Amino acid sequence: MKINEIIDIDKIKCRSFDPIITFQQLKNGDIRKYICWGVTKIVVYGNRECHALRFFVTGRKHRGHVYIALNGFDLYDIYYTTPKGKIVNKDTDIFCDDLTDIIDERIEKIAEYRY
Repeated sequence: MKINEIIDIDKIKCRSFDPIITFQQLKNGDIRKYICWGVTKIVVYGNRECHALRFFVTGRKHRGHVYIALNGFDLYDIYYTTPKGKIVNKDTDIFCDDLTDIIDERIEKIAEYRY
């Protein structure tokens, strides 16, 4: 999937994973960051073979959906979309330990933050 396309879970090369564990990893990374994102509407989006964790954020730099999918390398791909599903940014091959920091950089963190 490319930037400026409408996200389509059937076109994302991913595999099934436990979204509850991934969601816990996000919150455990740094709960202060997670709280600042204004997360709502958390769902598992997709089908049995491939699905993504999707949630809506109202961050300082991004307002829209965030999709997290596990790729074939056991690493995460993250897609940032408008509320209507247009991809505006993406990060690929992200380790689980880096999820919170990577997402925070895209949707919330500004230079004035001191954490």
